[in-house]
Amino acid sequence: MRDPPNFATMATTSVVPVDLNVFLLKMELDIAFIMEICGDKNGSDRFVKVSKARMKAFEAVFWNAEGGQWLDYWLFSSGDEPETWKTENQKTNVFAFNFAPIWISSFDSNENLVEKVVKALENPWLIAPAGILTSLTNSEQQWDYPNGWALQQEIIVTGLAKSGLKEAKEICVYAGDVCWNQSIKNLKTKD
Repeated sequence: MRDPPNFATMATTSVVPVDLNVFLLKMELDIAFIMEICGDKNGSDRFVKVSKARMKAFEAVFWNAEGGQWLDYWLFSSGDEPETWKTENQKTNVFAFNFAPIWISSFDSNENLVEKVVKALENPWLIAPAGILTSLTNSEQQWDYPNGWALQQEIIVTGLAKSGLKEAKEICVYAGDVCWNQSIKNLKTKD
């Protein structure tokens, strides 16, 4: 949405989202791996090539070094001419899924990048008493503050845990404990 939480400003065909591209990249990497195991080297190479192009796009289009996170990108051209990348087209709203690329091995192995991501995660207060928040926007919708989704927690925690960075592992332990304890608490209240 160009103006959250106003649903009239929803423009799904004008945004290139970080989260969707993370899932596509993970799928491409998984398919390449499976094709290699099955003996289809040409197919595997094709998906490796595609995934490398998407990784470059993550750096060129989504990565925001100042914010230490990946940001959704808004398209403003009519589609008749090529889109020209502009920093101001990056959506600066903070969402948990801005950090989802850390789930992909090539990103979680870059210690300098992980340090920036950890700092950014701690800065905008996404790490809350209930775990990792979905966003900082209080729209009263299920996908916004003060809620957190298990999938987002899993993706971010898994990526941070694989990094080996001490500060990243501390976030993992905290988020994991909070999620687990909240789940147990919710199960007990249902009895």
